[in-house]
Amino acid sequence: MKRWTWAVGVLFGLLMAPAGAFAEVEAIQHVVGESKVTTPPAFVPSFNSTVRLGETSGFQVDREGTEFSPGMTIQNRFRVGLGFDSGIVWDFFKLKMDYEHEWMSGVVYGGETDLEGDFFPGDEGVQENQLRKAFASASLGYFLTLGGGVTTSHWGLGLLANDGSKEWTPGSAYFGASRGGDVVLRGLVATGPYTSEKLTLFFGMDKVESDDVAIEGDEANQWVAGVKVGSRSPYEAGVYMVSREQTAVNGARTDVQVYDAYMGFDSTLADSLEFSVEMEGALITGDTELGPSPEFPVHEMMQMAAATRMSLNSTRWGTVLDFLYASGDVNGDDDAVNNFRVDVNYEMGMMLYRSVLAAQSARTSFYASDLDLVGIPAADLERAATRGVATNSVSIFPRVWIRPVSGLEFYGGPLFAFSEVPQGEGFNTRIAGGDVRNALNGLPGKYYGTEVDLGARWTGLFWGTEVQLGAEGGVFIPGSAFNFSGNSGTKMENVTAWRVISAIHF
Repeated sequence: MKRWTWAVGVLFGLLMAPAGAFAEVEAIQHVVGESKVTTPPAFVPSFNSTVRLGETSGFQVDREGTEFSPGMTIQNRFRVGLGFDSGIVWDFFKLKMDYEHEWMSGVVYGGETDLEGDFFPGDEGVQENQLRKAFASASLGYFLTLGGGVTTSHWGLGLLANDGSKEWTPGSAYFGASRGGDVVLRGLVATGPYTSEKLTLFFGMDKVESDDVAIEGDEANQWVAGVKVGSRSPYEAGVYMVSREQTAVNGARTDVQVYDAYMGFDSTLADSLEFSVEMEGALITGDTELGPSPEFPVHEMMQMAAATRMSLNSTRWGTVLDFLYASGDVNGDDDAVNNFRVDVNYEMGMMLYRSVLAAQSARTSFYASDLDLVGIPAADLERAATRGVATNSVSIFPRVWIRPVSGLEFYGGPLFAFSEVPQGEGFNTRIAGGDVRNALNGLPGKYYGTEVDLGARWTGLFWGTEVQLGAEGGVFIPGSAFNFSGNSGTKMENVTAWRVISAIHF
């Protein structure tokens, strides 16, 4: 995070905090035309502290059978914020401001490894401070909204634009551990909502401060535009478009166009039975100079992804079903890049993507840069690591939850995961003459395996503050994608993980 954004955030917070101490806590009402409008409290503080203590068992990550043993880690997320909403003033004007800062978030204990490679899970360390929001917008009725400042970016289910704010909530059966988020310096112009369909159009220009696409030293700018109708009561739909230019620290350019469509629908099937469905699909096209070769100095990009989330909730029980498709790339040496990398905060399960595939891909750069094994190392090897994102995936994750008493919830289910194309590792595939080999130098099938996750949460409310205590655990049973060398039928051993969680929110 650049020093000027940190300074702006501190100044923004100092300006807003004293006013919050004297803010009205009662909502007020006034009449605009013939409609009665409720004005929310002007200043609303927020606080989020989540601590996770957990451990993932060791597993093999390379052709030699080297074991990655991450050991016990403590992960922390500590965020504070303050929002201001003027409500409608003078029957047409509205002002909103948002401030949010993240302090000491990430892996505060553990996560070290002696293995050589790039971006092993857990070695990201701790983010001492990150300005996430210092953003203000002013609206003149529904005709025009202007906004500017540092803010987070999120769209739909979060396949690509994801603010890293998703948490477990009652009825979500969620096993994620969100981190970071997409933070941009944005200038925004919007108009709407119009008519009963609540049509809104928006356009913006972003300077990317941080996201999981870029690594340290990269610079990225993007234009964003979109249209949306509805507001999830009972439906919402829209299309979001991005034109992004990114320059790596070595000067390599990536120019892409992104098209992302989303829809959501809610329905009440009975007095205590609620149905919800959300769908998102994304397409990325463009070209990149990353990972060049003498034959192909520039790679064409064509990547696709789709996700669906359905839920059926009653008072005491419910079901949730997540489906994810992300295109893969079986040949890293041709002129095309087809593997879609879902945002790291769009999560499916506890360990397959976040730990197993992340660690195996992190090991790639070690072998592929060993001059005793290769003549000339390929360029941009550090970018081969998935860093915990889902890619080359077709997976389905059904879960159920039950609430035996108010405040206590049990949840869980199996994740069935497949690769869209055989899961190849670049170095092993290259020295095998182009025949696809996985990280263990085996001939991979297309079944990643089955992961079974279970969890329990207790939630209580004390003087307006939500307190959560929880425990989650799971086992990953590898499939044919993790065959060892020689396709002997031997696969990687099972991987287990557990964690306990404490959280405070208001």
